[in-house]
Amino acid sequence: MHPYSFAKSFKVVRILSRSYLGHFFRGTPLWGHLYVTRKCNLSCEYCFFKDSSKKDLALDEICRVLDRMRSFGIGFLAFHGGEPTIRKDFPQIVKHAHKLGFFTYLNTNGTMLSNDYIERIGQAGIDVVNLSVDSIQDFSPSLKDMAHSQAALERLIEARGRYKFEITANFVLNNQNIGILEETLGYLDKLVIPLSIGFIVRHPTCESQPDALFFNTAEEKARLFAM
Repeated sequence: MHPYSFAKSFKVVRILSRSYLGHFFRGTPLWGHLYVTRKCNLSCEYCFFKDSSKKDLALDEICRVLDRMRSFGIGFLAFHGGEPTIRKDFPQIVKHAHKLGFFTYLNTNGTMLSNDYIERIGQAGIDVVNLSVDSIQDFSPSLKDMAHSQAALERLIEARGRYKFEITANFVLNNQNIGILEETLGYLDKLVIPLSIGFIVRHPTCESQPDALFFNTAEEKARLFAM
């Protein structure tokens, strides 16, 4: 357990209690999700969120959205993309959300997390950095593996004690990485990094998703449910 876990847990309980009271008495939302961009610097074979043709909201527009979300009573806020950190002004978005009292959660592939960028989001007040990790070995369908993310993870671990943010990880389970899940979980567990598991989703409008990533045969499905 990290020495600052109690303080972070207290913040969660405080915001959660306030949010639940608002939800119970006024029907306000508990959690908000904000897609700050649809652009991404990766091309994961299973992804259907990336859309470089979409125009991003300007910083002042996003700040107005945050103001509005906070007025609804939302306490927890997750930032999504695309890849949020490709926005140079993303630390400013985090800073505004922190000022409003949000508990902030960043989903990221980690590729843009230089020392300087981590310092900027840390100083801005990010609460949780959720790193996408699909394997501890090289994983070509997404490149979100420890071969590409190790340096970013080490930088996050070095900074989390300074800025009191938590690090979590997310694993998109598919037919190509199911065999490495247990080893990946064990590796992250040694670093005190909890791992959540998401399942690959076949999207009707995304024809580029390779069939080999899905659990198609009875044998493959049995392997999944035998976990």
